[in-house]
Amino acid sequence: MEFEEALKYFTSLGIEMVEIGCGGYPGNAHADPEILLNDEKALEDFKALIKKYGVQISALSCHSNPVHPNKEEAAAADKTIRNTILLNIAL
Repeated sequence: MEFEEALKYFTSLGIEMVEIGCGGYPGNAHADPEILLNDEKALEDFKALIKKYGVQISALSCHSNPVHPNKEEAAAADKTIRNTILLNIAL
């Protein structure tokens, strides 16, 4: 489901807070920190949707393993976590 469609559905159910996947195991279909941190319009559009539907973000989700024994997987997880933290600050 597209992000706006999901927000519309959630608010129709009375949901007031959402947890949004930003990478790792939950994926980043609704909020890709890499894009949102590097594209001011994309970030403003994202914020506008949150405001339009009157929801609050309860958490940005990015579960993965930055201490994975495979160094490539560990580096990717570390980057995802760091970008998610930076996105939280930007919001």
